[in-house]
Amino acid sequence: MCLAKRISLSAEIKISKNRKLLQPIIETVIHCERLGLSLRMHKDDYKFHPENASDKILEDHLKYHQQTASYISKTSQNQLIKCCGEVVTDAIIGEIKKSKYFSIIADKASDSNNKEQLSLVIRFVDSKFNIREEFISFLHCSNGVTGQGLFSVLLKSISDFSLDIMNCRGQSYDGAGAMSGHTKGLSSRVLNLNEKAIYVHCYSHRLNLAICASCNEEHIKRTAPVAGKKKLKDVCRTRWEKVNGLDTFQELFIPLVSCLEEMSLNVNKSFNHSTSPSASSFLKLITGFDFIVALCITRNVFDITLPVTQMLQSKSNDIYDGLNLIRALKDVISSLRSIADQHHQMCYEQALKIAHELNVTEP
Repeated sequence: MCLAKRISLSAEIKISKNRKLLQPIIETVIHCERLGLSLRMHKDDYKFHPENASDKILEDHLKYHQQTASYISKTSQNQLIKCCGEVVTDAIIGEIKKSKYFSIIADKASDSNNKEQLSLVIRFVDSKFNIREEFISFLHCSNGVTGQGLFSVLLKSISDFSLDIMNCRGQSYDGAGAMSGHTKGLSSRVLNLNEKAIYVHCYSHRLNLAICASCNEEHIKRTAPVAGKKKLKDVCRTRWEKVNGLDTFQELFIPLVSCLEEMSLNVNKSFNHSTSPSASSFLKLITGFDFIVALCITRNVFDITLPVTQMLQSKSNDIYDGLNLIRALKDVISSLRSIADQHHQMCYEQALKIAHELNVTEP
């Protein structure tokens, strides 16, 4: 056998051996990713731990590997994660190309370093006629967050994924000026390039905005519990799909009042000097009869809008479905107006029941 063939055979054997070594490592990385588990935990010493061994090939490798060829360092793991992500993305892009036409869903977000990113989701119908929405990538807004900057980043990304922007048939963003502006926004710039890429303002976001705008009344604004409490669910004041936190707030309302009373009295001096006055202020606010009535009314109204908000985010919905859901919600609200007295009486009785348990008198 000539020298060249020997070298080639030796290289093939080494490649085959390395692939066998990498396979269990890659499977472990994928397994941890699927379960959301950390790859590097309290044991980060690069040593072999026999109590966790179940693969003989991997066991021998971890015992006798070269110092620079362990394949389990953070650098190697990051490279493997990147490779796995590229394989998944390529598979999704391949399915999008088969379907040819697609729509774009994007939203701005900040990472942990407060750097602006654009999350890119592609909506398409696959070969089995299933409507799918697939996350593709976070795009760094290197050109700023203006309409032109976002357009440049989006167009470059679409091109990098070997997709044709002329095959885009829809785009959906929030109502921010940089995204939906009629002249200089991202949506208008895409429309100028491709008039078939119809822009749709996210219906769930529109519903959230409508509900937020209806909450300017002072009693309603004060009803939402303060965010960040450990026992109560956070109620986001701009995304009302999280409004089910009001249900938890009302269910825990009486224990909450008892807790605030104990904190405000501070008989055992268990709380610091600033906690007791704050608790007294909150207690005075939420034990007013007007607050209790506003809480009951708000919860009942938002319990009607919450299912629609959640359904509007379903990936199987189209524009027609969204319009029908909004019309149905408007019909329900209109029907409530015709029985406003009965609905008000129901909320009033709920408020009276809570007030009676707390010895709160009706003014």
